[in-house]
Amino acid sequence: MNDDPVAGQSSRSEDIQFPTETGEGAGERWSGRACGQYQILELLGEGGMGQVYRAHDTVLNRSVALKLLASADPRLVARFLLEARAQARVEHEHICKVYGTGELEGTPYIAMQIVTGRTLRAAYEEMSLEAKVQVMMHVAEAVHAAHRHGLIHRDLKPGNIMVEQAEDGRWIPYVMDFGLAREVGGPGVTSTGLVVGTPFYMAPEQAEGRHDKMDRRTDVYGLGATFYHLLTKQPPFAGSLGIDVLLKVLGEDPVPVRRLNSAIPSDLEVVVMKCLEKESARRYDSARAVAEELRRYLDGDPIRARRKSWMYRAARKARKHLALFVVSVAAILALSVLAGVWIRERLSAAERATVARQFGQEVERIDAIMRIASLVPIHDIRREKAMVRKAMNRIEGQMQWTGRSAEPAGAYALGRGNLALKNYDQAREDLEEARHAGYDEPALNYALGLTLGHLYQRQLDLLDTISNKDLREERRKEIEIEYREPAVRYLTLSRGVDLVAPEYAEGLIAYYKGQYAQAVEKARAAFRRGSWLYEAKICEAATAEAIGNEKRDRAEYDAAMESYRDAEKLLQQAAGVGASDVECYQNLARLYQNMMLADAFTGAGENVTRYRDAALAACDKALVVDPDSPETYAHLSAVHWAAAQFTLRHGENPSAALGAALDAAATLTRLKPQDATSWLLVASTWLPRARFESLTGKNPAESFANAIGNYERALSLKPHYMLALNALASTYALRAWEYEVPHGVDPRGSIESAISVCRRAVEADPKSFWPYGGMALALWTRSNYEMLHGIDPTHSLDAGDESIASSLAVNPRITDNLLMAGNLKLVRAQYAVKRGTDPAPHVEAALGFYQRVLEIDPARRGAIINSALAIKENVAYRIATGKDASALLSAARERIGPMLEGTFYRIGVLQIMTELALLEAEVSFWKGAPVDRSLAEARDWIDRAIELDPQAAPSHQVRGAIELLDAQWRAQHSLPAGESLARARKALSKAAGIDPRDATIRRLLGELELRVAEATMGRDKASALASVEKGLSMCDQAIKLDAEAAEAVAIKGALYLARAWSTPDAAARRAIAQKSIDSLRHALDMNPLLKREYEPLLTQAGRMQ
Repeated sequence: MNDDPVAGQSSRSEDIQFPTETGEGAGERWSGRACGQYQILELLGEGGMGQVYRAHDTVLNRSVALKLLASADPRLVARFLLEARAQARVEHEHICKVYGTGELEGTPYIAMQIVTGRTLRAAYEEMSLEAKVQVMMHVAEAVHAAHRHGLIHRDLKPGNIMVEQAEDGRWIPYVMDFGLAREVGGPGVTSTGLVVGTPFYMAPEQAEGRHDKMDRRTDVYGLGATFYHLLTKQPPFAGSLGIDVLLKVLGEDPVPVRRLNSAIPSDLEVVVMKCLEKESARRYDSARAVAEELRRYLDGDPIRARRKSWMYRAARKARKHLALFVVSVAAILALSVLAGVWIRERLSAAERATVARQFGQEVERIDAIMRIASLVPIHDIRREKAMVRKAMNRIEGQMQWTGRSAEPAGAYALGRGNLALKNYDQAREDLEEARHAGYDEPALNYALGLTLGHLYQRQLDLLDTISNKDLREERRKEIEIEYREPAVRYLTLSRGVDLVAPEYAEGLIAYYKGQYAQAVEKARAAFRRGSWLYEAKICEAATAEAIGNEKRDRAEYDAAMESYRDAEKLLQQAAGVGASDVECYQNLARLYQNMMLADAFTGAGENVTRYRDAALAACDKALVVDPDSPETYAHLSAVHWAAAQFTLRHGENPSAALGAALDAAATLTRLKPQDATSWLLVASTWLPRARFESLTGKNPAESFANAIGNYERALSLKPHYMLALNALASTYALRAWEYEVPHGVDPRGSIESAISVCRRAVEADPKSFWPYGGMALALWTRSNYEMLHGIDPTHSLDAGDESIASSLAVNPRITDNLLMAGNLKLVRAQYAVKRGTDPAPHVEAALGFYQRVLEIDPARRGAIINSALAIKENVAYRIATGKDASALLSAARERIGPMLEGTFYRIGVLQIMTELALLEAEVSFWKGAPVDRSLAEARDWIDRAIELDPQAAPSHQVRGAIELLDAQWRAQHSLPAGESLARARKALSKAAGIDPRDATIRRLLGELELRVAEATMGRDKASALASVEKGLSMCDQAIKLDAEAAEAVAIKGALYLARAWSTPDAAARRAIAQKSIDSLRHALDMNPLLKREYEPLLTQAGRMQ
């Protein structure tokens, strides 16, 4: 059993007394209360003396353990506070600190240090011999410090020493519980005569009940007994019966250390055995002497203690039997006043079977408590749950004292208790421990089947938070293997167990197997056996809901709603009987969430709000029944999350729903901080919030950071958690592409993080398709960055294609990966246009993948939008080569137009609409036709985008390009272009301020200076030449940012030409013209598509030679 205590808390069964369940102090009576400078938080544990809570010191801003005394006995209160104040005076680095004492509504409390880590009992096997010696040396020093203040511990043992491991590997011990966790009616014995201490580590004078002989040397014995356990892996005296152990403590010598572990140096054996002397006068005189002896050993110096002489051993042996008789009588007399406390320790092997029967009786009592609690009208069941926990504490106490023989039945009983409390993860752990320990009963199989079935359903509930259908189905298969299949196996093995309604188990088996007709039949038969068996109604409702889910997945939404309404009636009937079973309401909340989704898919979603409200009402009832149920908050978060998805789908702001989802998820993590799924749920709520913010013009940096942080928290608890790994990789990639790139933030850190996480996912599960898709997303993002910064993206694109191929080989219908396959081809098309080659083959390949996506999911917005982007590349190429592009322009507009409805992707859609209008204006420009209408349309689109996100650099960049084309057209038609140039400067300056590393923005600024120079050369030569110099500088900056920026090189050639025209000296003019020729030729070599615009300039420059 686990014996790790929390600081200030007793080490479970060794010390805990068990008050009746009706005491007012039961449960978390003080949680949430203010206690002077302390704000009380959650209950950490409780024992016979009271409860220990985690609290926050509002003055010193630190966490403390707050122990409140349960008894009002003035004598106990005085003793309690006396020892606390005495320990508070002890300042030692290896003693748990007492910060102070006080009262809360007449109840005394002690504020103590919280120590993290484990007990020495749990950690010692990980320690080297030297580390064990160092730990015991520090413990001895701490005990000596306590002795100097008059404190005798009396219960030193591995379970009352906690250890932390420092970063350098050192183990740091803390001595706990100087009498604070047990009744203290006198110097060594309780008011009921209970001997203070644990038999396995108890000094002989304690076993005799001779408090007049107890002094610092009593603790020396405890030090020796503890060290003995560390060196031999067992206490000095073993035994399953407490009375046997006490008799051995009084009358026998422990087996020498080296006989049990020959590797132990003889000096350490001498130290330990001297501490364990029966006569306290023959032990070390103080704990300090023990510490000094251990330090001598560590320093390599000789120890001072010597082995017993043969004469002493002989005399000791001669007196042994008489002494044993005397001390046995003394022990029995002392123990006779214990009021039955030790009676369980006198059990014979045959009588230990009675303990198992007692465990069975406790299980029956636990079941009865929770059954009655669930059947009465709706109320807070935490009181009944506290009663169950105390029954489980009794079981743990009996297991500790009875020994190993009680572990199988005890673990089973604890598992049944956790099953009743709906602590299914812990129930599974306990029940599997019982099975591994040899407990082989049909009832165990039944309990395991029920537990795994509940865990299966909880995992199913999380599936709807996975927005990607393919990943959702992969996760479904995983949980079927992990939970559903063993649940069916155990329930099948449980046939023959004595059940009131065996049809209920048969109904569960049929339900899990997907045999729904049989599941309904058996569930109804079970309910006919007893109308109080509302679980049968829950089973029938789950079956109807599962049928509805299958119909929903087949897009049979009306039929799905019929099944859901059947499930709703059944759950309402179940809640009518089990009015205080929290799962009735949790299942209703889940059902209403499914009804929300089905109604949303039918079109307008007119009833979504009604179902959402019904789900929230069900959660409210669940919180009435059990305000501390983590699963209720998981459902509450999921309901709000589903509402947010519906809001997004209809182009509305989901912030309120996402905020509510986050609040519920945050509460969930407070209740289950060690549960990876809880943190995954929080992260999965932050991510859509971040995406909504980035795509609607708000700053998503904090939301992305929170999503990433919570995914990492989930992975710290479960390193190979595939859902978290895949989601984390996608989040890094999305942050790079949707936020960092358009806002001038260097995305390479996010991109490389995404790739690194994908590699972790592939290592965790090489057979999963999803990590390869995530890898492709990261590589696609990197290829975009490379293309924009003069780096050949071919390597990244090839690697991305390879990753997608690996994924599609597993499942060729994964829409996200089909979409990414198209996106990779789209980048190739864009790079082809940048290099002046025909993008058509890549465009055709991209459109093919997008079409496959739309065949599977006709409403997939990303495929529709990116189809328009792909067509746009063909348009740009045809315009640059002087070919007709009107049909392609119309096709692109036709695809992208409907996407303007809704909020999601709106900025991107507006930018694409702008670019299509700008391309249409270019067509008119080359025809010599007016461009006013197309440019006005382009301005309208981009201004709407800028209104949504004023900090998106690409929008301001395109706004500047619009004005530059307008200025160029005006100049060709001898119209004033000053206002257009001024608007271009304003827009491009804004873009450059947002993203100073964008090569395209710098190139456009160079073109701006070229147009200004052309417009002013005739009237203000000096100003024009200044513009030429600025333009050359901007082009150089663009080329530095993107070595493949061919148009920047071409504009540089045009600027040299402008300077040459204004240079009067012929030789100088020819030299400058040569620079123009060199730049223009280099640009046309880099991108032949520039010939249409810049080849005439090359001819002009040539004429100057």
